[in-house]
Amino acid sequence: MNHLAGRDESEVHSRCAIVGGDPAPSGPVNATGRVPGLLKRWVRAVDRRWFGRVDFPVCDSYGAVQARHERVLVPAAALSPRDVEPQRR
Repeated sequence: MNHLAGRDESEVHSRCAIVGGDPAPSGPVNATGRVPGLLKRWVRAVDRRWFGRVDFPVCDSYGAVQARHERVLVPAAALSPRDVEPQRR
């Protein structure tokens, strides 16, 4: 968790490939590489490992969102911060 310490509600990349869910994707999904997500909070397991609770989309090979996963527990080692451009006001 060191590289994301103190980063609740942060923009992250997840290297975790999760396919399926409800609704099921209608075609081939991109289950490789990193996907953007939103780190909602940290959770500690009984074996003392850290997991991030993350919301992220599952996209097809064209980039269209096929499903949204919410509150998924992702191992800390699979999360990395992502650069986000400042929002214009």
